[in-house]
This record gives sequence, structure tokens and C-alpha cells, in this order.
Amino acid sequence: MPQAGVVNGKFSLPFTPTYPHMYRVGWKSEWDNVISRSLPLFIDSSTTTITIDDAYSPNGINGKAAEEYVKKFIPFAIPDSLHLDEFIHNKPQSFDNKLNEYITTNPDSYVALWFLVIQFNENGYLPIYETMLKNFSKKIKTGQLWKALNDEFSVIQIKMNKPFPKLVLKNLDLEQEEMMLPKSEYTLIEIWWSRCKPCLEQMPHWQKLYSEYKNKRFNVIAISSDKTTFIDNWKKRINERGFVWKNYLDENAVFLNSEKIYSFPTNFLLDKNGTVIRKNISHEEMKQLLDAI
Repeated sequence: MPQAGVVNGKFSLPFTPTYPHMYRVGWKSEWDNVISRSLPLFIDSSTTTITIDDAYSPNGINGKAAEEYVKKFIPFAIPDSLHLDEFIHNKPQSFDNKLNEYITTNPDSYVALWFLVIQFNENGYLPIYETMLKNFSKKIKTGQLWKALNDEFSVIQIKMNKPFPKLVLKNLDLEQEEMMLPKSEYTLIEIWWSRCKPCLEQMPHWQKLYSEYKNKRFNVIAISSDKTTFIDNWKKRINERGFVWKNYLDENAVFLNSEKIYSFPTNFLLDKNGTVIRKNISHEEMKQLLDAI
């Protein structure tokens, strides 16, 4: 992470990037509380001037990547009425679709590649991200950033239309156990942790479906990402909430972190062959599938 001291209102970055880089402005004195205070800014070897205004927002940045971001990417990808971060956060699928469109027509864009890096690291694997990755030009694919992202994609194990990976996790007795998939028409892999309020709010919906449709070959497996210090709390939640399905612990989220799963709850729906067919299905959608059996 590059740092530069401000002296008399001016600063100088101590490097020249070999390819376009994305940054956000932040003050070192605030790092414990504020990660950044600005929209992204792009710096490349053609950048000579960066101006930060009183609201900590970058403006007056020159350079090819900065010009592409301001004059081309933002007008194409972001609706006029929305702020960039607001659009990405509130309508992630819409943003992903626009990003995919942009890459298709601008396969040499490092601006788009950096946004793909962010989306993948924040949301985990989605088929559309792999499509985007493959759609970049040969020139981009020879670069360090694309190769690093491609390497991260290559180790992802949970992918759509692929068998759910064989895992060895801890059971309630804290013994290592291979996770066995039940013989069910559908199996829901629910990923949670014991102090996650949205997770606990969603669990009763799965409990209701599990109770009503288990005889229709519906099953649930829960995988918790709890840290070592909260194992007792994990066990307590399972007992007091009556989670009677199979419960596993990915202690300290070792496996889940490698899968870029940072959002909770997250779920994966498997078919009778153990193949991943949906990610983050709602309980309403799940009920419709079960009613159709």
C-alpha cells in the first residue's frame, strides 16, 4: 500500500506503476476506524497530477486510466441517479451485468479488471465472473494482475454445475469428520456463524421447510465459520435453537476464506447428485421447488 506524506498541501507518490492501479484515499491516522474516504482513483505511468479536495475526494487526476474511468466507464456502468458505491451495494447483479457488457466491448480495460477483482473478492465465485475473466484480451491476460486473479479462480472448489467438494470438517464433538451428502432430491448447504444476526433470522425458515419437506427428500447441512474462541457459543446456538440437521464447523473459516465466502448467510443448493445448482436461494424459491416434487 503506497504512502505519501503531505507537506505544504502537496505529496509525491514514491513509485511509478508498470500497469494501471486502483486506489482509494485514506489517512494513516484513521486506518483503525476509516478504511478510505473516497471513490476509486486510477493511476498509471501517464499520471502526473492528483488533486484531493476538502472532502477527501480525488479530482483533477490525469492519465489514460483515470480518463477512461471518468469519461467512459462511469457513464456506461452507473445510472445517473446513483452513486457508484450505492449502485454496487444495492444492485450487485445489475452492476455485474453492466461490468460484463463493458468488458465485452473493452477487453483491454484495466479499469474493468480492477472492478472484477473487487467483485470476486467481496462476493466470491459466480459464473459471470469467470465469463468476464475469460473475455479479456490476450494483452491483458499476459499481465500480472490478470494472472494473479486467474490463479485465485483456479483454486475455487464450489462452482455452479460442478459437484460440491468433499470436505473434512469438525463435528459437534470437535472431531474431524468427512462431510457426507445425504441421499436427497435437494440438499441445502447453509453457511453461517453463531453471532450472525441475519443468519439466525433466516434459520427458522429452513427449519420449517426441513420439518415439512424432509419426507420429500429435502435435507440441510449447516457449516459454521466460527472462530476458535466462539466454539462454545456455536454449540449453544445449535442446542438452544434446535438445529437438528447435520452441523459442521470450519474453524476460523479456513476453507470458506479460500472460497472467498465472506458474506453471511450464504447457501448452495445441491441436486440429488451433489451438483451445485443454485447459490443463495431464498426460502420462498426453495418451497416452490419442493412443492413441485
